[in-house]
Amino acid sequence: MNTSALYCSVTDTLGEPLPGVTLMLQNKSKSDSMPITHVTNAKGKSTFADLMPSEYEITVSMVGFQTIKRILTISVNRDLYESFVMQTAPVRE
Repeated sequence: MNTSALYCSVTDTLGEPLPGVTLMLQNKSKSDSMPITHVTNAKGKSTFADLMPSEYEITVSMVGFQTIKRILTISVNRDLYESFVMQTAPVRE
């Protein structure tokens, strides 16, 4: 098969793993495709397996932190490792 995996690691600004972070992956070349949603485990990690080669947009979000959006390119038979550092969201008055 010509698929790849995306391995994600999410930490706070102190380098501590963040469990319970929502990761939403959307295939940019297929506008009608449903996004794939995962949640990080106790070590702040999550894996998207069996991804077709394409350009994807990942959205990383958690209450109390600023949302991160990033464009990623998944290549044939080439796993991708991405790290995300989440910044605390500013307090609203």
